[in-house]
Amino acid sequence: EQTVKDLKREIAQTYKAVKEFVIEYTSDLKAFKTVFKGLVDNIKDKTSQKGQIDLNSSKTSEFDKVHKRETRKEMDRGMER
Repeated sequence: EQTVKDLKREIAQTYKAVKEFVIEYTSDLKAFKTVFKGLVDNIKDKTSQKGQIDLNSSKTSEFDKVHKRETRKEMDRGMER
C-alpha cells in the first residue's frame, strides 16, 4: 500500500537527517558514534516496548532496518563511522 511506502520513506529520511545533524554537532568520530548509537538504541527500545502496534508482525522496527541498511552501505563504500 502507498501509505506504508510513504511512511517507510519518511522514516528513512528522518534517519538520514538526524544522522547528518549529529555529525554536524559532534566534535569527533568517537563522539558521533557514542551519541548516534545511544539515539538508535533509545529509539529501538521505545519502538519495541509492549503495547506497540506491529503492522508487519516483524520484530525489527523500520528505523532499525534503515540503520542496518545505511551502516552496510557505508561499510561497502569503505567508510568507517
